[in-house]
Amino acid sequence: MSATSLQTVPDLIQAKRFEVVNDEGKVVASFYANMGGGMLSFSNKDGEVVAGLGSDEVNGGGVLGINNKDGKRVAGIHADENGGVARVFNNKFTEVAGIRATPDGGVLGLFNNEGKLTSSLP
Repeated sequence: MSATSLQTVPDLIQAKRFEVVNDEGKVVASFYANMGGGMLSFSNKDGEVVAGLGSDEVNGGGVLGINNKDGKRVAGIHADENGGVARVFNNKFTEVAGIRATPDGGVLGLFNNEGKLTSSLP
Protein backbone atom coordinates (compact mmCIF):
# COMPACT_ATOMS: atom_id res chain seq x y z
CA MET A 1 0.00 0.00 0.00
CA SER A 2 1.47 3.37 -0.95
CA ALA A 3 2.03 6.18 1.53
CA THR A 4 -0.68 8.26 -0.15
CA SER A 5 -3.37 5.57 0.09
CA LEU A 6 -6.09 5.96 2.68
CA GLN A 7 -5.67 3.58 5.58
CA THR A 8 -8.25 2.68 8.15
CA VAL A 9 -7.00 3.54 11.61
CA PRO A 10 -9.00 2.22 14.55
CA ASP A 11 -10.20 4.72 17.13
CA LEU A 12 -9.41 2.32 19.98
CA ILE A 13 -7.30 -0.78 20.47
CA GLN A 14 -7.66 -2.66 23.75
CA ALA A 15 -5.70 -5.56 25.17
CA LYS A 16 -4.37 -6.71 28.51
CA ARG A 17 -0.81 -6.76 27.16
CA PHE A 18 1.17 -5.37 24.22
CA GLU A 19 4.65 -6.63 23.33
CA VAL A 20 7.39 -5.47 20.97
CA VAL A 21 9.79 -8.16 19.76
CA ASN A 22 13.15 -7.90 18.01
CA ASP A 23 14.18 -9.73 14.82
CA GLU A 24 14.95 -12.85 16.89
CA GLY A 25 11.46 -12.85 18.40
CA LYS A 26 12.59 -11.82 21.89
CA VAL A 27 10.37 -9.40 23.79
CA VAL A 28 12.20 -6.07 24.18
CA ALA A 29 9.31 -3.94 25.43
CA SER A 30 5.91 -4.65 26.93
CA PHE A 31 2.98 -2.63 28.18
CA TYR A 32 0.56 -4.40 30.47
CA ALA A 33 -1.88 -4.08 33.37
CA ASN A 34 -0.93 -5.08 36.91
CA MET A 35 -2.77 -4.87 40.23
CA GLY A 36 -1.71 -1.23 40.68
CA GLY A 37 -2.54 -0.03 37.15
CA GLY A 38 -0.29 0.03 34.09
CA MET A 39 3.33 -1.00 33.60
CA LEU A 40 5.86 -0.43 30.83
CA SER A 41 8.82 -2.80 30.78
CA PHE A 42 12.01 -2.79 28.67
CA SER A 43 14.34 -5.76 28.12
CA ASN A 44 17.82 -6.03 26.67
CA LYS A 45 18.72 -8.17 23.64
CA ASP A 46 19.18 -11.16 25.96
CA GLY A 47 15.62 -10.90 27.27
CA GLU A 48 16.48 -9.56 30.73
CA VAL A 49 14.23 -6.77 32.03
CA VAL A 50 16.46 -3.70 32.47
CA ALA A 51 13.88 -0.97 33.18
CA GLY A 52 10.30 -0.67 34.30
CA LEU A 53 7.97 2.30 34.63
CA GLY A 54 4.45 2.25 35.93
CA SER A 55 2.03 2.20 38.81
CA ASP A 56 3.15 0.60 42.08
CA GLU A 57 1.01 -2.42 43.03
CA VAL A 58 1.35 -1.62 46.77
CA ASN A 59 0.58 2.10 47.10
CA GLY A 60 -0.67 3.03 43.62
CA GLY A 61 1.94 5.75 43.10
CA GLY A 62 4.46 5.92 40.28
CA VAL A 63 7.52 3.69 40.20
CA LEU A 64 10.68 3.51 38.07
CA GLY A 65 13.08 0.59 38.39
CA ILE A 66 16.50 0.25 36.78
CA ASN A 67 18.12 -3.18 36.56
CA ASN A 68 21.58 -4.32 35.54
CA LYS A 69 22.16 -6.43 32.42
CA ASP A 70 21.27 -9.56 34.41
CA GLY A 71 17.86 -8.21 35.42
CA LYS A 72 18.81 -7.46 39.06
CA ARG A 73 17.48 -4.20 40.54
CA VAL A 74 20.20 -1.56 41.07
CA ALA A 75 18.16 1.65 41.40
CA GLY A 76 14.61 2.72 41.93
CA ILE A 77 12.41 5.76 42.33
CA HIS A 78 8.88 5.65 43.70
CA ALA A 79 6.24 7.74 45.40
CA ASP A 80 5.04 7.07 48.93
CA GLU A 81 2.78 8.82 51.45
CA ASN A 82 5.44 11.52 52.13
CA GLY A 83 6.55 12.21 48.55
CA GLY A 84 9.43 10.84 46.51
CA VAL A 85 11.95 8.10 47.34
CA ALA A 86 15.13 7.27 45.39
CA ARG A 87 17.23 4.22 46.27
CA VAL A 88 20.50 2.75 44.95
CA PHE A 89 21.34 -0.93 45.54
CA ASN A 90 24.53 -2.96 45.27
CA ASN A 91 24.66 -6.19 43.27
CA LYS A 92 23.26 -8.12 46.27
CA PHE A 93 20.10 -5.94 46.31
CA THR A 94 21.23 -4.19 49.51
CA GLU A 95 20.44 -0.47 49.67
CA VAL A 96 23.67 1.57 49.74
CA ALA A 97 22.23 5.07 49.18
CA GLY A 98 18.83 6.63 49.52
CA ILE A 99 17.10 9.98 49.47
CA ARG A 100 13.51 10.53 50.48
CA ALA A 101 10.94 13.08 51.51
CA THR A 102 9.68 12.93 55.10
CA PRO A 103 7.11 15.03 56.97
CA ASP A 104 10.06 17.11 58.27
CA GLY A 105 11.87 17.56 54.92
CA GLY A 106 14.41 15.58 52.93
CA VAL A 107 16.71 12.84 54.25
CA LEU A 108 19.84 11.42 52.61
CA GLY A 109 21.24 8.12 53.84
CA LEU A 110 24.41 6.21 52.97
CA PHE A 111 24.82 2.55 53.89
CA ASN A 112 27.62 -0.02 53.82
CA ASN A 113 27.43 -3.21 51.73
CA GLU A 114 25.52 -4.95 54.53
CA GLY A 115 22.86 -2.21 54.56
CA LYS A 116 24.00 -0.63 57.85
CA LEU A 117 23.56 3.16 57.94
CA THR A 118 26.96 4.87 57.90
CA SER A 119 25.90 8.51 57.52
CA SER A 120 22.83 10.62 56.97
CA LEU A 121 21.72 14.20 56.42
CA PRO A 122 20.11 15.76 58.37
